[in-house]
Amino acid sequence: MVRRALPAAFILCLIQAVAAFATVAETELKAWMVKQSDVTKIEGRFLQHRETPLLAEPLISAGTFRLERPNRVRWMIENPEALVLELEGDRIRAGRPGQLHTLPSMGAAAGLQEMTDLLLGGRGVPVEQFHVIAGPVAHSFELTPRTPDRGTGLARLVLVLDADQEALSEVVLVSADGDTSKIRFLDVVLHREVAEKRP
Repeated sequence: MVRRALPAAFILCLIQAVAAFATVAETELKAWMVKQSDVTKIEGRFLQHRETPLLAEPLISAGTFRLERPNRVRWMIENPEALVLELEGDRIRAGRPGQLHTLPSMGAAAGLQEMTDLLLGGRGVPVEQFHVIAGPVAHSFELTPRTPDRGTGLARLVLVLDADQEALSEVVLVSADGDTSKIRFLDVVLHREVAEKRP
């Protein structure tokens, strides 16, 4: 009887330890987001590796990005081919620079404001919608949706903070259909709200 109780006690301790680590990671992620609450915009360059089951080789692209509260994104691929993607609210525009066309949203912008808040940090962040654990490297967090596929197709998200923990240095997005995008952010500039000076 004692032998059977030992594995059960070990498993219970292991479950409690995992829950404690998850709580610590979630608390640390929320603390970082509070520090980012005055960030209004992030811009810089990116390098993206996208792997999909449909292709034998990864797709590699590079360009510039801008994320702006509450729900504006501008993603400009400079190579291998110049393309622009702009999202604002429910509106999606895409095409070659100077030749953007409005596209039907078809749910593609679902969760854009939530995703922008996650990447920017700060107010209105839906952390509670995710299970949060420590990520694979220092200053990183792995998030999985508590309710799978809320219209975004997201299965897992990894956020990696830069060394001084001011901004994101890398994001890994894993979709439910097996696509994986690893995006490194370079030359990142944070724009913060300017506090009003009082006499």
